[in-house]
Amino acid sequence: MTYIHRQLEKPLCIIGAGDAAQSLYFVLKHGEYKPEIKAFLESDDFFQSREVCGLPVKPLSDFDPQNEQALIALGSSQARSQMMHAMPHDTEYAQFIHPQNQILSPEDLEIGEGSVLFPYCIVSRQVTIGKHALIMGQSILGHHCHFGDFFTAGAQLNTGGNCQIGERVFCGMSVSLRDQVRVGNDVCVGMGAVVLKSLLNPGVYWGNPAVWQKN
Repeated sequence: MTYIHRQLEKPLCIIGAGDAAQSLYFVLKHGEYKPEIKAFLESDDFFQSREVCGLPVKPLSDFDPQNEQALIALGSSQARSQMMHAMPHDTEYAQFIHPQNQILSPEDLEIGEGSVLFPYCIVSRQVTIGKHALIMGQSILGHHCHFGDFFTAGAQLNTGGNCQIGERVFCGMSVSLRDQVRVGNDVCVGMGAVVLKSLLNPGVYWGNPAVWQKN
């Protein structure tokens, strides 16, 4: 079964041209649903004319919200937040859940605009994902979990039930969160960390158990 929460009625522009954007390109092109991808777009300040994956890289100022939709594919949660606020106010954002995911209760999954769920994830019941989230493959999202806007998860995130994750949170590869923990806004959880208690203050945490390391 294919879960596409927002069909693309317009050609799609991928915002970004780095590794996250290229990974998204291949996920979109090799799934069941193959949207028309028009170009990669970069901020005018960083734009360099070239081709990536056979598509042109264009300046962000070329984006036409009347005739194109967007997906922001920047690996940093903060960068995606900043980019979203720099986009035209009438931008329409796609959503994409790869068909090779196991959605246990699709009728009660809520997912915001601009969010992408990469393949081979398992999503339990009553899960809420905010806007502009990027969740990489083989992740497990536990029941009654909430993931805030601009959430980023590396591959193999594993969350217990009833976790509450704030905005602009980054979890590296193979992070594990026990059930009922809370993660505050602007927290970065390092690769392989095991989160046994809530991390409420902004900063970088890692280790087993995960502890604060720096702002």
